[in-house]
Formats: sequence, structure tokens, C-alpha cells
Amino acid sequence: MGIIAYYARVDAETLARARQDTGVVIGQLFDPAFAARVADVDKAWWPLRQLIEHAGAPVDPVTGGTPIHGHSPEDMLLEFTPEQVGTAAAFLSTTPASTILAGMVEVEDLAAYGFDSANDDDRAYIAGQYETLVDQYAKAAETGESIVVFFS
Repeated sequence: MGIIAYYARVDAETLARARQDTGVVIGQLFDPAFAARVADVDKAWWPLRQLIEHAGAPVDPVTGGTPIHGHSPEDMLLEFTPEQVGTAAAFLSTTPASTILAGMVEVEDLAAYGFDSANDDDRAYIAGQYETLVDQYAKAAETGESIVVFFS
């Protein structure tokens, strides 16, 4: 079993509450009424982080936010400001999955996490999760929202 990363689009009021009480965001992640504002990239967060960095992203949209809570992936909440979201969204929306996947051969850590650059299923899985991340950042940038990341 691995760690799953959840990306929640939050407005300024929710973000302010989350800074005081992390349960605000964590509770919303699993609330069906909030589901449209949450995306998860399943266990692909680590290869996505490596591949997006390898592609030259100006902001790490996976784990580069400011910690709100916790120190390890198992209990961490990260905040991405609207400015960081906009920068990340601009990069992600102009960088196709094929560019990200091209780095799979060169990023050696992926094999250690069970991802094979020659495996079509692994490539499709990572590409699909990348598109989920692209979409979430695009929506947040469009509305001027922050993104809060929770690892579970």
C-alpha cells in the first residue's frame, strides 16, 4: 500500500481556516459535497514529481507547496498560493503528457518505485494522473484559488 496525494481547490476563507485547523480541509477531502473540488493522483505523485521536475517546471506542483501541517508525507498538508498555482498551471497546460513521459527513461528513481518506462500500462497510468493534475491546476488558476495537498 502506498501514499495517495489529494489536491483540493480552496478559496481564501477555507485556506485561512485550514491554517488554523487542518481538519477543515481533510474533512472536505472526503465530503461528497466537496468532491468536485478535489482531485487525487493516486500513488503517481512521486513519479509525477520527478518527471515534472525533469521537464523543467518553474514550480513543483506536486510537493513544492508551503507546509501548513506535518513534516512527512504521511501527515503533511501543503499550500500552493494562487500565484504558485498560476505559474504551475501555465507550465502544466503547455507541457503535454508525452513530454513528461519522455523523461521516464532518464529518471532512475522511477524503477525503485515500481514504474517501468517500457511498460505501456505504467505510461498510461502516469499520463492519466498527469492530466488530472493539469486539470486541477487549470481550474484553480482560472478562479484564483489556492491548492492544498494532503497525503494519505
